[in-house]
Amino acid sequence: MLLLCLGFTIGVKADYDKKVDGINYRIYDAGYATVQRCEDTTSGSVHILSIIDNNPVNTIEEYAFSRCSHLTDVSIPSSIKTIGHGAFNSCSSLTSINIPSSVNIIESYTFSGCSSLASISIP
Repeated sequence: MLLLCLGFTIGVKADYDKKVDGINYRIYDAGYATVQRCEDTTSGSVHILSIIDNNPVNTIEEYAFSRCSHLTDVSIPSSIKTIGHGAFNSCSSLTSINIPSSVNIIESYTFSGCSSLASISIP
């Protein structure tokens, strides 16, 4: 008897990446998304999406904005719960940031090397 296995699946979602306005998001098949990386050439003010492809964005991953030295302002939506280790490390042009009350974890060295950061607002 010969058993033949076909290499396809039906109706199964897979994790995938999507780039919007210089920010790379990872959309997980479990129904949520995270901020993975900001392009090094991103400058000025950026807005993190709260929802992408019908999935809430709930985490800014480790080093997501690290070394984005021309970033001056980041808008963080209330869907964010966690800001990862070193997320804004060496963002030397970042001057201020408002962290929404939805954030319950801010990991270590999140703002290390942010030499222009004058204020952090945490409600």
